[in-house]
Amino acid sequence: MPATRVSVPSFPALSDAELREWLRIDPSIDQFTLDMLLGSAVDFVEGQIGKVLIAADYEIDLGCPGRVVPIGICPVNSVSISGAYATEDSVVDDIFDDLDSALWEWDSQRGLIRFLEDEPPRRIAIRVNAGFTNVASIPDSLRHAIAILVGASYDGRVALDEKTFTTVNRLIARHRKMVL
Repeated sequence: MPATRVSVPSFPALSDAELREWLRIDPSIDQFTLDMLLGSAVDFVEGQIGKVLIAADYEIDLGCPGRVVPIGICPVNSVSISGAYATEDSVVDDIFDDLDSALWEWDSQRGLIRFLEDEPPRRIAIRVNAGFTNVASIPDSLRHAIAILVGASYDGRVALDEKTFTTVNRLIARHRKMVL
């Protein structure tokens, strides 16, 4: 049940001016390459820490869920649920666009949705807005790690060295999502 991003991120992790200052390059040079490297660096850091950095909308198609459903994406800003009720033999009985929030609850501490009715929907899709809502809320150490990755990628153009990954891992270590 992977989450699929269905909207563009609402802001860049580093502004164009911050990135160009970090790299010490002219404003007219390589905008496409910088955008690509920034996106790649954000993806890498998100994958390493298990969190979404920049607010965007995601969809998770759960098929036939149980009464308690883990989301697996954080930090979550909002949740909405759509789907269908069906009979035992999978005949659709009722389709809905937004399930009444009185029928489910969001446990933000555990990242779980609990259905409060006896018979949860047979097929649901969850739409989640997740990620930090502005640049100031992204921890500086994560923004620093992104800048280091972009800088090393821009300078090297081919491969990153072990020192780069060691530095990035030290910067992001305290933000990793631990699963027990």
